Amino acid sequence: RLARELLADPSAAARRRELADQAVAEAESAAADGSASAAGVLAEVLDSRLHALWDPAAAGERLSVARQIVRHARRAGDITLELRGLFWIYMARVELADIDRAEAALATYASTAELAGDAAGAVMVLARQAMLATIRGRLDEADALADQVAERGRQVGLADAGRVVASLRGQLALLRGTAGSQVDELRVLARRLPGHFYEATVARVLVESGRDTEAALELARLLPAVLAGSGPRWLGAVADLAIVAVRCEVPKSATALYEALLPYSGRLVVWG
Repeated sequence: RLARELLADPSAAARRRELADQAVAEAESAAADGSASAAGVLAEVLDSRLHALWDPAAAGERLSVARQIVRHARRAGDITLELRGLFWIYMARVELADIDRAEAALATYASTAELAGDAAGAVMVLARQAMLATIRGRLDEADALADQVAERGRQVGLADAGRVVASLRGQLALLRGTAGSQVDELRVLARRLPGHFYEATVARVLVESGRDTEAALELARLLPAVLAGSGPRWLGAVADLAIVAVRCEVPKSATALYEALLPYSGRLVVWG
């Protein structure tokens, strides 16, 4: 849990890995006795490790670890942990651009959440269905699903409902070129969550709104930190700045960002 809490600190990458590796080693040792409770601890530790060490290059590893989480959670009889593992499977499939299998994984997650009586999980299913509709260009359908997420999220008291809906509607607004009004809100998030590169999304919103000069200034300021960065929003930040570099016609920046993106060719950007 400490490793996971250090995620927002860009200088703590080595410490996060040290803590996460130590936790997994101790949990695996404890789980060797075959007890259900130790299996549950191992599932939780693996879940926290995936959060703490998010790396876009490790989508395949995430898929493998997610299956382990599901296996250990079932041994422990912990359906909440099982749901976490199933959601990681869905996320990894999306990252790997395997949308059909991602949708199948989401259906498994949905049926398990229903079995568990997990109302919050049902809301997250709606949210992911909205994102899949967005990926497929069905923007009106995505709008309607986002409305359902907002309503159901309020009904069940989902703490993250507002942020989830804002994320869905923000992506729709970016695609429609109507995201200009979100600049101030994104800058507030950037101040609240330093190290997560919300400023890169600000730059993209600016350029999509025709404010190229402001966007180019953000690009110049952010580029060194993003190219040297990591974390759950890193790949998305690189993609956002790449759009800005192209629109603002900054070849040197575009080349550097292209090289950073090249290892992820054929993948989909997922905000961790």
